[in-house]
Amino acid sequence: MGVLRLYGADVFDSLSSFFDSPVWTVAKVLITVFLVLLWLFLAYWVYRDARRRNRAPGFVRLMTLFAIVIPYLGPLLYLAVRPSETIEESRERQLELIALERQAALRCPDCGYPGEARFLACPSCMRKLREPCAGCGEPIDPRWSICPYCEKVPAAALSRVPQEPGEVTY
Repeated sequence: MGVLRLYGADVFDSLSSFFDSPVWTVAKVLITVFLVLLWLFLAYWVYRDARRRNRAPGFVRLMTLFAIVIPYLGPLLYLAVRPSETIEESRERQLELIALERQAALRCPDCGYPGEARFLACPSCMRKLREPCAGCGEPIDPRWSICPYCEKVPAAALSRVPQEPGEVTY
């Protein structure tokens, strides 16, 4: 029993002397500086990440304020409410959707066979897709009023153009 008491007293005396030493004072200062720098870095990270994910300046300011006012928990709150994708990722996704829609538009309306913008007819079902321009021979969409390549007006478009002022054709 006496050995334990002496051993225990020695441990507490050595711990007490460590916490009274200048090494512990320097360690406390370094730990405090590290925690303050970490807090400021997290607030800066929240600001930068919020700007990349949301265009609304109010959202960015609010999340940065939370990160500054509520140390360490503010960034966790931001992680819970931040948008899942950045503005750039959202834009890329929209561009991919537009490209997929354009690819779908180049399919034959009858059989769905993939085509190209220069095809006059579907190679699968032989459905007429476009007319050749009388001036340059380029494929022309039936809805076009003028050939964009040679500026010749197709015959089908001429029938839609009013002949006299005030005359309306349907």
